[in-house]
Amino acid sequence: MTGLILYARSRRILAALVVIAAVTGAGLALRSQVHQTYTASDSSIPWIMFLPLVTAVAITFTARSPLHDLDLTAARPLARWRLTTVIGLSLLATASLTVLAAPLSGAHGTTAAVRNLYGFLGLALLGGRLLQGRAAWVPPMTWCLLTATLGDPTSHRLAWDWPVRPDDDFTALCIAALLAVAGVVAAAGGTREVRAEPE
Repeated sequence: MTGLILYARSRRILAALVVIAAVTGAGLALRSQVHQTYTASDSSIPWIMFLPLVTAVAITFTARSPLHDLDLTAARPLARWRLTTVIGLSLLATASLTVLAAPLSGAHGTTAAVRNLYGFLGLALLGGRLLQGRAAWVPPMTWCLLTATLGDPTSHRLAWDWPVRPDDDFTALCIAALLAVAGVVAAAGGTREVRAEPE
């Protein structure tokens, strides 16, 4: 039990839980307020669709280790602990988003909110592995801003702007699912960290 507590403290799990609670509160405050996308069709989507970005980044930061070199030589299988943490927090965030998005009426609802959570999570986990742990927020934030500015929820083309697509867009769902799977695979190896140079 002591090892589990130490692991939870070192991985900022409590901070991630606080973020999930804060995002839930923000979602209740925003309710059905919408964001006007920059498209010729004057489409708009609920702000709740972007809240999963914050949760995804917070969950990804739990995959970071304050002692990266020790992780690599640890006797215990830390990959299993990492994935259990990420999956557990993701399920909690999914439950929160399901409650928040349930009252929404229109093309964007629970499916789109949960899809965005796992898509952004996949991007963040990939960013943590390919770039650096502390830079894990860059890919999902960049993609979110890009799609919120240029995305078209009514488009029938390839769903590069999957975060703004409606519930019934199957291509957007597939892209987010692929990102999530790739992110989980990447998370098994931990995040990329810069090694401190010996003095």
